[in-house]
Amino acid sequence: MYINFWYPVARCEEVTNEAPLRVRILCLDFVAYRDSTGNAHVLSDTCIHRGGALGNGKVKKDCVECPYHGWRFNSKGECTRIPSVGKQTKPPLRARVDAYPVQEKYGIVFAFLGDLPEDERPPILPIDEHGTPDWRSTLLVFDVDYYYERSIENGLDPAHNEYVHPTHGY
Repeated sequence: MYINFWYPVARCEEVTNEAPLRVRILCLDFVAYRDSTGNAHVLSDTCIHRGGALGNGKVKKDCVECPYHGWRFNSKGECTRIPSVGKQTKPPLRARVDAYPVQEKYGIVFAFLGDLPEDERPPILPIDEHGTPDWRSTLLVFDVDYYYERSIENGLDPAHNEYVHPTHGY
């Protein structure tokens, strides 16, 4: 699996503090949201309590709130509130969801889905022309109906071209 990379999650303007955004990357479900200071965050989309989709919940107090029982998860994936146990009871430390490092660049929210320490992560590809007056970028987003590993393998295997895509030449 090609996991130790930065992956585009959404356009920056799609990620808000009004509602969580559900996204699917590498056949896995995630939720993106912004806190009250405007920072973007990415978490696993599945609540660890009963499997509710956090993306169907709400953003409350800089957390994503599960729509099933109201459990809240902060930007680190830590559960900060379990309504059914009362306000005085702290959630157990194991009550957490996966949280991912985030960078915003080129109008895109990126998440690092791997497990490398920060100093070992590859950088997001630098685009020196970005933001210069003589250069314009266009961001296209589309869903494709095929398995991502096959797509990557296809791009790394030029020997298949003359058999599968004969109109492309040799």
